[in-house]
Amino acid sequence: MALDNLISISFTDDEEQQLINAVATIEKIMGGKSVNLSTRQRQSYGRVRYEMEVWITKVSNYMQSHGNLVPSYVDMAEHTKDLEAHNLLNPLIDRVQAAIQGMLDTTTCCWAATCTTIVWLFTAA
Repeated sequence: MALDNLISISFTDDEEQQLINAVATIEKIMGGKSVNLSTRQRQSYGRVRYEMEVWITKVSNYMQSHGNLVPSYVDMAEHTKDLEAHNLLNPLIDRVQAAIQGMLDTTTCCWAATCTTIVWLFTAA
């Protein structure tokens, strides 16, 4: 049986601490600001992306330039805050998700290599 090492990786103590600190920083900043939805809520709200963002931006710009047409029950200040937070977080989410996917793929390869080694050792014995 061939022993295929899918990945060879190690982290310095400094790199390990940087990763831990990066996650801790995100948790600290988002701690009091994030919301954890239930699965049902997540499905009902969805995630606004790309095509819908263009439309929402156009409507928001129209609302700001034609404030007299905005119904009184719409809190424009809150709408603007929410939109700004959305516009900040969405690109960051994309970057973090890409990094997480890389981490997941890396651990998958590490685990596969570990399992392959163990299976090889037991079958060779």
